[in-house]
Amino acid sequence: MPTQKVMNVQWSASLERLPVRATQRTVQTTAKASQQAVQTAHATVKTTAVTAKAAVKATTTALKAAVSAVQELAAAIAAGGWVVVTIVLLICMAGLLIASPFGVFFMNGSNTPGTNFSSAIMAQLNQELDDKLSELQMSGSYDRVEIQGQPPEWRDVLSVFAVRSSMEGEHTDLLQEVFWDMTKITSESKTLEHPASGDSAAWTETILFITIKPRTVDDMRVFYQLSDHQNRFLDELLTEENQALWDKLLAGRSDEIVSVALSQVGNIGGRPYWSWYGFDGHVNWCACFVSWCANECGYIEAGAVPKFASCTAGSNWFKARDLWKPRGSTPNPGELIFFDWDANGLPDHVGIVERVENGTVYTVEGNSSDRCRQRSYSLGYSGIFGYGTPNY
Repeated sequence: MPTQKVMNVQWSASLERLPVRATQRTVQTTAKASQQAVQTAHATVKTTAVTAKAAVKATTTALKAAVSAVQELAAAIAAGGWVVVTIVLLICMAGLLIASPFGVFFMNGSNTPGTNFSSAIMAQLNQELDDKLSELQMSGSYDRVEIQGQPPEWRDVLSVFAVRSSMEGEHTDLLQEVFWDMTKITSESKTLEHPASGDSAAWTETILFITIKPRTVDDMRVFYQLSDHQNRFLDELLTEENQALWDKLLAGRSDEIVSVALSQVGNIGGRPYWSWYGFDGHVNWCACFVSWCANECGYIEAGAVPKFASCTAGSNWFKARDLWKPRGSTPNPGELIFFDWDANGLPDHVGIVERVENGTVYTVEGNSSDRCRQRSYSLGYSGIFGYGTPNY
């Protein structure tokens, strides 16, 4: 990830040094390449002279070329290309969206700067999931609630959505439909009688068991009765060679740790994070989650963020290196926010700052009621302990 970032910076810088005419020639050449790639994609979709499998393979090859060409074109425009090329870019992108499920890789358009379409939709549907779970818990009086399972991976959901939307012409609320078709929630309440023991009297415990079961991509092939053509496109979208495109779509933000954290919203129980840290069983995992996200970005190895499971140890690490902001400060995206719920002068919770808007800090936190959630607080909120400010 860091290598790709450096390459993009070098590419933009080289464009900025080009004379205007040279920049226009670069943009024209890239635009022509993108147009040719899209035209090839359209032509391949319509061909009947080859087998269906070969047609899909040829189409996706052409579309990948178009993806690359359009992305370079966008960079050229940002570096000073001319207005007419913007129209060409829009035509190319529209062509891609019509031509193939690979148009999913141009899913963007959020109103929030620095975010993409997938992040916005993911957050919305994750919130719907959280609301459904909360509704179940509030539906009765329970002594304990146990939640098992996870929702499906977003790559699987978006792949199924891409195949359906491009081949069937459905768009309105389709992603929401696919998500809930692939996410099944069941619940069951049980009453346990605990006998008397020693000085403890007998007591009754009511437990609510909630199970989240994801449907697999193969389940959805049957559920939606996908055609052979659709199934071949679905296979192609999920190949290992396209992982880089998925990474860019699902984590396409400049602040990498925020991208990683957002991709985990909806996780329940924190097993990937506390088990990665080295714990054998469930623990308070907010710091494990932050450390895991930092590790995914290479920040622990680089020495920008410590690997910590104790909030006190984490805050002390930043303070000792003069990388600390007190409560009342305005943090930047990617900084760590520490909380002191007990008001005893020691932190007992930590999260990642997503953004700050209109006096409100938006966060992504692990172990928020045993889930990974997006939260928000006033900058003056008394529960904020301070901010760790890594040198990313």
